[in-house]
Amino acid sequence: MRIRKLINKEISSNEDEGYSFDAITFPESINPEGLMRVDFIEKKENVIMLGAVGIGKTHLATAMGIEACKRGMKVQFFRVSDLISTLQMRFQAGTLHRFQKELLNSDMLIIDEIGLVPFHKDGSELFFNLMSECYERLSVVAPLTWNLANGIRFLAMTALRRIVLFTMLISWLSQVTVTGSKTLSPINLS
Repeated sequence: MRIRKLINKEISSNEDEGYSFDAITFPESINPEGLMRVDFIEKKENVIMLGAVGIGKTHLATAMGIEACKRGMKVQFFRVSDLISTLQMRFQAGTLHRFQKELLNSDMLIIDEIGLVPFHKDGSELFFNLMSECYERLSVVAPLTWNLANGIRFLAMTALRRIVLFTMLISWLSQVTVTGSKTLSPINLS
C-alpha cells in the first residue's frame, strides 16, 4: 500500500537489480549497499544526487523510496514543480500548515527534477520554508540535474542549503566540460 502512495506509476519491486554504480562517486560515509539499505534515514541524513539528465538519478531515488516503504517507513515523492504548485495552492486555501505537517510526518521526502524548472518567487519562498522545516526531522532525497551552462537555479540551491549540513552528495560527474576544451576534475562537495 505505501509503495502505491510513493509514486503513481508502476515500478518493479527489484528496481535496483542490475543497476550499475560504476559511474557514481560516493562520499566515504556510504557505499551502494548502505544507500540501498536506506541506512541514512535513521540518522535523518539527506542525499543529493547530482548529474546530467537521463543517467538514472530518479530511478535510484525511487528504488530507495521503495526499499524504505518495504521497511515500514513513510515516503512521499514529488516533482518539484508539483510540490511548489501544491504549496502555493495550500497557502492560498489556508491549509499550508496541515500539508506541511503531513510531509513532516514522513521518514523520507523525494523531490525530483530540481534544477530543471524555474520557480516563481512565492513558490520559491514556500519551498525554502519547507526545506527549513525538514532540517533534522526527515531525510530528503533530491535528484539534481546539473547544467553548468545555466547553473542550478539560485533559489532551489538556496533552499537546499537548508538541509546540506547532514547531506551526502552522490555524483555522476567524473569530468565536466565547461567550455570547448576546458575540463574540470571530479567535484567533491562531501
